[in-house]
Amino acid sequence: MLSLRLKIFLFFALIILFLSFGSYANNQRLLIFNEPNKDIGIVKEKDGLVDISYEFTNVSSENVTILNIYSQCGCLVPSFSTEPIAPGERGVVNVVFDPTDRFSDFKIGLTVIASNGNYKKFNTLVASGVVISRIPEVLIKYPCFFADSVYADIRTIGMRQILAGDKRIRTLKLYNNSNEIRVLFYSNSNKNLTISGPKYINPKQEAIISFVFDSESAEIGLFSIGSVIHVGEKEVPVEVKGAVVDNDNSSS
Repeated sequence: MLSLRLKIFLFFALIILFLSFGSYANNQRLLIFNEPNKDIGIVKEKDGLVDISYEFTNVSSENVTILNIYSQCGCLVPSFSTEPIAPGERGVVNVVFDPTDRFSDFKIGLTVIASNGNYKKFNTLVASGVVISRIPEVLIKYPCFFADSVYADIRTIGMRQILAGDKRIRTLKLYNNSNEIRVLFYSNSNKNLTISGPKYINPKQEAIISFVFDSESAEIGLFSIGSVIHVGEKEVPVEVKGAVVDNDNSSS
């Protein structure tokens, strides 16, 4: 007869084996996608919606149902059947990509949740590519028209809160979208503000203008300074605004 110690050992060994089998069973894959990462290449925004398909196979021994699919972006909308998929049967997840108001490269994920009735499994799908915007790239980076085919990234310089006695530097970027050199110079009547930048911009090049506000002698409170950037003979007003605060009234 088996000893008590051996019986106890065999009992626990069977429990471990059972738990291991259960864990192994729950780790079995349910769906395999043929191509989970789809690179759809170059997409022109003006061409509208793009259809993407992800084919899969039920590789388990039981019927599998897709419960839901979550997308990282509202621009990528999935559609799928909730009917059970028999073992070995194939299916497809259809996705519509909307490139509206997007530009440059993108990489967006979807999470597929499926179940065989006993446990759930997750699959990750990815759609990637490059969107060519209907808006020229230069106008995306420099959306503010300045003068004579010169564009800017912003039109107002926000200094926000500055502690009394401190300096704050902000920049404005200009882009010359013409085929000719544009001459620049700067004017400002406020002693606390200094503006500096290049004297001209070459065609299809960028210029960075620096605005330095020194609050050493400035009054406590809000300020709004009217400065001017001259593009050739054109004068373009640029507002510089913020607030000078003392240590007691500063916010973190």
